[in-house]
Amino acid sequence: MKKATILFLTFALSTLSLAQEKLRIKGKLNGLAEGASLILISGEQQVEIPKKGEEFEVEVQLSEAPAPVYLVVKEGQGVRNTRFFLGNETVVIEGSMDNFSQDIRAMNSENDRLRYENYQASKALRLEVDSLQKEAMDLWKQGKTDSIQYIYYNQVEPLGKVTKTLKQVDLVDYSFIADHINTAYGRSMLLYVKDRFTKEELQHLLRLVAPEYKDKKEVQYLDALVNAKKLEIGDSFYDFTALDQKGDKVQFSQFFTGKPVIVEFSTMQCEACQEAAPHMASLAEQIQSKVTYVTYYLDNQTEAMKMYYALKGNKGTMLWNKEGRLNLMNAKYKVEGTPTYIFFNAQGKVVHIQVGNDFALMLQKIKDLVR
Repeated sequence: MKKATILFLTFALSTLSLAQEKLRIKGKLNGLAEGASLILISGEQQVEIPKKGEEFEVEVQLSEAPAPVYLVVKEGQGVRNTRFFLGNETVVIEGSMDNFSQDIRAMNSENDRLRYENYQASKALRLEVDSLQKEAMDLWKQGKTDSIQYIYYNQVEPLGKVTKTLKQVDLVDYSFIADHINTAYGRSMLLYVKDRFTKEELQHLLRLVAPEYKDKKEVQYLDALVNAKKLEIGDSFYDFTALDQKGDKVQFSQFFTGKPVIVEFSTMQCEACQEAAPHMASLAEQIQSKVTYVTYYLDNQTEAMKMYYALKGNKGTMLWNKEGRLNLMNAKYKVEGTPTYIFFNAQGKVVHIQVGNDFALMLQKIKDLVR
């Protein structure tokens, strides 16, 4: 009887603990319009938040936590949002619509404290980038376009003004990641290290990871980023597992059936990808007897992926993964921009890599591919 009572109490406490694992937000946004609506978004989860005047309260169990959480305000045709980094915890959010940005912090959250500190550390530099880009745009509108690229965006010494300031942002972020890599927020920043830091700098970050965090997906992504060779002409493809547009699990290698393969890396967040989608779908149909065309969707929002597939007329093969950009495939292929197209010959060797929509070049490379 005593043993049964102890088991019951243990079960009850465990159940109570699970029931409490929810994100609870109580907040107030000064200046929030009466007709505005509030939405909370985290990954695939989206919840409409009830409000009373400028105050609001919401409770939701995050399926993945801690994680980025977006507070979205819709008013008429306008949409504004700000980002937090939260777990299933109880927090207070207070701010103003006059300053609705990452300056707003979720109080009582250790997770969001780090996000806020990181934002503040580079805030002045990011504001300087915004100012410089506005300055460059004003010159462009005045027709003074001759030296804008060199003065503001030059990538070699002497660095352009914008480029130089962004390099300073990188230094601030690198130091922050190094100091906090053994926290959930620090590891979340690893998604954004590609193309910002040298291989040696990334290797140093990898060495800083405590043994108990080596199996975290962000760390595994970093490991693949460091140790997988960047594909060059003549290299064989990296195989990977993905879901297709029907939700079936497939291997990339199964598309090599004696024909060359073109894989397109794209996302709905890329305007150039959206513009190219119907044209590439049409091209894929035209060449399907000689070339297998595969689209890999880099992000993991199901509805956005379906929207992109619709732009292609719901035709062709669309692959994706639930891990989104943290999938190890993304780290191995080291996609630098979207859309990116990689051409493989029938033997699975890289023959062409193209970033951006140069259709004339693409058509010529396709002709070369099928000769």
